[in-house]
Amino acid sequence: MKNTTNSQANGELELNFKDKNQTFTSFLFCGDSKNNRLDITETKITELNAGDYTLIIRSKEGCTKNLTIRIK
Repeated sequence: MKNTTNSQANGELELNFKDKNQTFTSFLFCGDSKNNRLDITETKITELNAGDYTLIIRSKEGCTKNLTIRIK
C-alpha cells in the first residue's frame, strides 16, 4: 500500500495472491461513489484518494473475502 502525498489522488494498493494461477475479481468501495472501482482484474490499483475503502475479493468459485483498508 502506498499512501497519498500532498492530498493528491496518488495512493496505491497492490494485491498479491498465494495461488498465482487462480483468477480473482476485486471490487473497491469507498464513501464517495465516484471513486468506487468495480470488476478489477489487475493486481495494482492506482490513483486512490485518501480515505477508508472496503475491498471485496472474489474467486472464480465464488468465495469472497472482505477487507477494510485505509489510505492516508
